[in-house]
This record gives sequence, structure tokens and C-alpha cells, in this order.
Amino acid sequence: MTTAAVAAALLLLTGCDSGGSRGGDNIAEPSNACEEAFASVEVQAAQTSPEDVHPAFDACETLAQFETAAQKFPEVVDIEPSAYVENACRNDPAVADSALCAVAG
Repeated sequence: MTTAAVAAALLLLTGCDSGGSRGGDNIAEPSNACEEAFASVEVQAAQTSPEDVHPAFDACETLAQFETAAQKFPEVVDIEPSAYVENACRNDPAVADSALCAVAG
């Protein structure tokens, strides 16, 4: 399964929602859309592909949100979330112009 595929499918099903960070710590709370994107992938984890994660690339507004959502749903991304995003942004044309790739650099 690939995270990029899951993100795309979820993006089609959800809109973008604002998320913020908690108090004074550096943990970003994922937006509702970001977390929902991961939740939908987890439900289908046995049959997922990279395309299933594509929606998360637009639903998650920051790398920190993506990482936090990935920690909540560890079955979705099977490698370090930041490495997953970096690889997808560099190698998957379907997410290269996504909101997450734009901020993740």
C-alpha cells in the first residue's frame, strides 16, 4: 500500500479544514480532513495502494499534521512519515503539486 494513493482518495472525499498546534508544544494536531483521510485508509488497509493516500496530501496542511495523523493510524504509512512525504512529493506526479508538497518543500 502506498500512502500517496490513500491521501488522494481521501482528499476527494473530504475538504480542507484548518488545524492548529496545541498549546506551547511542537505537536501539530491534524485537521479533521487530514485525520479523516488517514482513517478512511486504515479501514481499507488490507487493500490499499499509494493512490489511497493521495487525499491526505491536500487534506493535511503541514508535515507535522501528516506525521501526527500517521502516528494515530500506523497501518497507513509503513515508513517514517516525513520520508514518505519526501519520496511521494519527489516521485509521484499525482501529489507533486499538492498542498502538503508545497509546504514540505
